[in-house]
Amino acid sequence: MKRLRLIWIIIFVTVGFNTFAQTEKHIAFIPLAIGNYWIYSTTSKSHPFDTLRIVGIKVIDGDSAFLFDNGSLMFERNDSVFDYQSQWESGLFKCFQYFPSDKELYYSIFVGGDVIIGRAVSKIQGQYKLNGIEYSNCYKFLDGYQGVSNNEIICRGIGIIRTEREDGYVRTLVEYKVTE
Repeated sequence: MKRLRLIWIIIFVTVGFNTFAQTEKHIAFIPLAIGNYWIYSTTSKSHPFDTLRIVGIKVIDGDSAFLFDNGSLMFERNDSVFDYQSQWESGLFKCFQYFPSDKELYYSIFVGGDVIIGRAVSKIQGQYKLNGIEYSNCYKFLDGYQGVSNNEIICRGIGIIRTEREDGYVRTLVEYKVTE
């Protein structure tokens, strides 16, 4: 009897904990995978639509950076999003860009490799409504460069859904396809 009880305890400990454990699937802040795309309407008369598509992967310094069709390279590590930049046609270097934060925080980013600008991140409480669609788990990023402020809304699992600049340029998500 004791042996049978011991066997049941061993089975429960090895199998039971895995059965009852709650594991939450990680949703990438900006989903990066080959084939993902985002289509935006813009206020530019010469370029009314803008499409970003991930077309490949490039391994740089051990990081798998995702290559966009416009030549940009991005990767995510622990919910922090980095891009690769170059200065004056020199080699590539990684630059910290985005991360989600439930508290409003200020940090600095590189632009073009030789300019540091300030950026603020804050969590948007509740739903963010855009073109009749309600998005959740969104963050607002605000920064400024050369006298022009930049406001971006990023929703976890989707990516950038809206960009608005002080000079009147607006880019709004109209369609997307993402996979993890």
